[in-house]
Amino acid sequence: MSLRFPFALALLGAVPVIFWLHRLRRRVPERGVPSLVPWLVLRSAEPMRRRRVPPSVLLALHVLSAVLLALAAAGPLRRGDAAPSGDVALILDTTLSMRAGERWPAARAAAAEILASAAGRVTVIELGPRPAVRVARTLDPSAAAAAIEGLVPGAVGADVTGALAQAAAVAGAGARIEVVTDGALAPVVDGKVDGRVDGRVGGRPAAARSSPSTTMPAGANPVRWHVVGHDGARQNVAVVGIAAADDAAGGVRVVARIANLGPAASTARLRLSVGGRVLDETNIDLAPDTTTPAAWSVAARGGVAEVRAVRLGAAGDLAGDALPEDDVADVPLASRTWSVQFAPHGSALRRALEAQPHVRLSAVGLGTLSDDGTVDVTVLGGASAAGLSPGGLPSGGALLVDPHGGPWLVAAADAITGTWQGVALHPITAGLDLADARVSGVRAGSAPAWATVLAVVGGRPAAWAGTIDGQRVVVLGFDPDGGTLAERDAFPRLIGRAIAWAAPDMPPPSLPAGAPFALPPWPVAIAHPDGRRSLAALRFDAALVPGVYTIRRRRVPRAGVVEPGISVAVRAGDPDESGLAALTAGELAAAFAPRPSGPAGDPQAVATAGAAPLQHPASPVQRWVLAAVLCALAVEAAWRAAPARRPTARAAGGR
Repeated sequence: MSLRFPFALALLGAVPVIFWLHRLRRRVPERGVPSLVPWLVLRSAEPMRRRRVPPSVLLALHVLSAVLLALAAAGPLRRGDAAPSGDVALILDTTLSMRAGERWPAARAAAAEILASAAGRVTVIELGPRPAVRVARTLDPSAAAAAIEGLVPGAVGADVTGALAQAAAVAGAGARIEVVTDGALAPVVDGKVDGRVDGRVGGRPAAARSSPSTTMPAGANPVRWHVVGHDGARQNVAVVGIAAADDAAGGVRVVARIANLGPAASTARLRLSVGGRVLDETNIDLAPDTTTPAAWSVAARGGVAEVRAVRLGAAGDLAGDALPEDDVADVPLASRTWSVQFAPHGSALRRALEAQPHVRLSAVGLGTLSDDGTVDVTVLGGASAAGLSPGGLPSGGALLVDPHGGPWLVAAADAITGTWQGVALHPITAGLDLADARVSGVRAGSAPAWATVLAVVGGRPAAWAGTIDGQRVVVLGFDPDGGTLAERDAFPRLIGRAIAWAAPDMPPPSLPAGAPFALPPWPVAIAHPDGRRSLAALRFDAALVPGVYTIRRRRVPRAGVVEPGISVAVRAGDPDESGLAALTAGELAAAFAPRPSGPAGDPQAVATAGAAPLQHPASPVQRWVLAAVLCALAVEAAWRAAPARRPTARAAGGR
């Protein structure tokens, strides 16, 4: 019950008034006159008269009427009743662990049973790192079945909370939510795995200890969890991490993490290969539930390295495990390079650019700047920098050195010389030894509003960086050929960091399946490991198949020129997914139940969070309250209208 106009309850102030009026009512007592008693015999019978209401009953009726009238004025609303619905929202887990054993066939069989029992519209949602609606509110069972047929498990991680919210929003009020999963899910709270559940009890899958499904009302839609496909075996060896970096000897060091995620000790055969050629092969012993690092030094500076871990049996033969897909991981060996075009300006800047190990340089003139999506950073200096406005810069990042004017200098004045003094902790200048360097040619009186000042000379900004119109720009507002700054070993590092910071975001060389990654701010063509090609821009979130993806800028290739590409290795192995440990249906229902949104410890917030049942809209009940008032008045009227008994005259002696 709720009230539309709670302030109307102020009318209850009439109740004390009613009590006061009843206290003012005085009854006159009847007195008998002895001399008139004989004359009562001669008195005619009294006419019929109305019965008087007893004061106590009259007071109760008046108070009840006042209370009911105040309640009616407040506009009471009755909470709606539960609204049944035959609609179904099916959430199907497509994470990597679903590929183990018979989990995926069992999940598809359970999904088919749910679709067959649906009495209304059906919504199918794929559960992965980013839940996706595959079919929305359809009455065609074949469309829902076709959507399930097209799903392929393999992504790492699952946004369960987002999938539940998406199911409730798309399927609508009244729809029941059916979640089909293997139970290998971890609730995420504030970006971290929730510690309430660990997915493993007594060293065995938790799902083996409970019933296969549990119903849990969550929010406005009832949620039913189906844990499928567990046969008790989860012995698994996986490559759960891999990275490559340049080493001091001029080669590349490859480091991998090998995990034994089963309850028993295992022996694994490690194999390192580059371009299909095996470089190393060795056996290692792995204790149960442990992760062991492995490292190699590779002389090659290009190509892709592959690390494979195969579980061996007691006799040294290949034993296999529950999830073969996570036995291999790739990583590119070539270092990332940036394409930089520059207009020559001073010998110190040129030497610093040529000293960068991961930069491809091309000298251009102000009139021949390339803006076809092939350049990561543009470096300009002097009059060339002053002649371009922010909107006239080529796409990508920009490094401007000693601009003589234009929009890059604010309150420009005569050039000064002084000592470098760092101001802000920034990735470009952090840790560089430039404290005593002499800097000349500082002209800016202040930095632009969009920039962060990195260093000052004589109280005036000497270097600043920021983002303008979505483009990263670094400005070194001094002349590198003057002073002693360019003589420091830190100056080439300063230029390299400026280029790296200004360059557009690039995808990491290795990441788990299903993880999204940033793309440059221009369209690219992506070649998938299975031979497919797709176009994307800014962000790519379809890396679901493990293997190497090649990213190339989308442009018309020049004859005889092979466009260089960026390699991104996607691996299937992940500590959470490869562990194959599962929660029970009851644990899943408790782990992903709605959480209170109020302050911690607020009993009202805890009591009401997630308790809103599925309801019809609330309906007003004033008519029932007014009917009660009329009933109270009718009782009083009926009492007053009832005839009294005819009195009988008697003599004083009783004859």
